Amino acid sequence: MLNVLVVDNDAAIARLCARVLCGDGALVSTASSAADVRRLGRQPWDALVIELNLPGEDGLRVAEELRAFLPNVGVVLMAAQPTGLQSSGSHFLLKPFSSIRAISAAVRDAVQSQKRGHVIQVQPEHRQDHSL
Repeated sequence: MLNVLVVDNDAAIARLCARVLCGDGALVSTASSAADVRRLGRQPWDALVIELNLPGEDGLRVAEELRAFLPNVGVVLMAAQPTGLQSSGSHFLLKPFSSIRAISAAVRDAVQSQKRGHVIQVQPEHRQDHSL
């Protein structure tokens, strides 16, 4: 069973992601801000699904903080616009989702990539896009 943290300031998006991932058997926690993530403390997350443009703080920075103590966490960045993505080891989900199955596929791919030790360079022109 995967332990997944979903971070999005849009509660409807966070609930949708949680519902889809729980339906696939994952244990899911949600947060709406970087501060909420920090309040949750260090948990053994297998995957992080995070909005890139969180209010007041960059989701990429929060992901990097989590990777500091969980180097094998699979990361899926979500955003409405694919601009400014220059991260290693992250997958990307474009919002709005054209298929809710894309959420599960992105998390599975991110976790499997981390388990295999693959580093994925995510850039707008070469991103691993899970929008269907």
